[in-house]
Amino acid sequence: LLERIHYLLVAGFNVFGNMKHQLTTRLYMDFLRMEGEDNYLAFLPVGPRKEIMDSWYVGIRTGMDERIGGPMEWLDVEVVTGYETDKPQLELYHHIENRLEALTGGHNYLDRYEQATSTDTQTGTIEQQADNAMHTIADIKGDALRAFPDVAFVHIKTTSPETDLAYTLIRNKAYLSVTSLLVDESNRDQRDYAHDTLTVVRGLEGSYPNFFFVVKPEELEDFAYRYTNIKTRDDYERFVGIYGIRRTNESFWETADWFQDKYAEQEPVQSGLFDLNRYENR
Repeated sequence: LLERIHYLLVAGFNVFGNMKHQLTTRLYMDFLRMEGEDNYLAFLPVGPRKEIMDSWYVGIRTGMDERIGGPMEWLDVEVVTGYETDKPQLELYHHIENRLEALTGGHNYLDRYEQATSTDTQTGTIEQQADNAMHTIADIKGDALRAFPDVAFVHIKTTSPETDLAYTLIRNKAYLSVTSLLVDESNRDQRDYAHDTLTVVRGLEGSYPNFFFVVKPEELEDFAYRYTNIKTRDDYERFVGIYGIRRTNESFWETADWFQDKYAEQEPVQSGLFDLNRYENR
């Protein structure tokens, strides 16, 4: 499957191709995506498969429901056994991450794991305090995330630059269906705001940061409290006024340079320049 995706989108893709080439590429990618979805479901227990698959195709266009709702006897065939919790998807993610730990660099996705330290954001090491604050933020879900940037970098500023910490907050946008070629996020009928979530990562992830936040250790509790209690755009604006770094902020480039240096330290081989064209001044 991955090989076919490579030849479709990389080796065999012509960026200057005509409309027919572009459309047939997109159509074939749809079928590869559905094949990948079937492979993923096969790793899960029989029970939740149908419900998970249906959640991917809410409100699909006429005609597609026949393709999706066709014979699906394989959904009732158990392939992988041994699940021990009532959250098989999360259990599968953990198993894959543990299997690939040498490549992924450890458990840096805080939203996927329970807090291993005290929930008090004012005790423990600075890293423990920061992790606890980020665990709290990771619980935000649904409509409350509408005002949030897609990718935000957080700089925990300690007394020594060598011990400063970086985190990434990624807003995961949920869609009712992705089967239509011409429908985008501007079509409210396709967005599923109620199921938006946050991914919280130790370190820096992403090439297009939308916003920077700078926080001192003694401000972590207040930062987490304010972040989790944002209900309106005005709440978000007040929050940004305290911890955010807008483009017009005199320390904008100093902050951007710190993240750039931190990324080079974190990924000495793969790091590159962050693209700030999508940075939001809000």
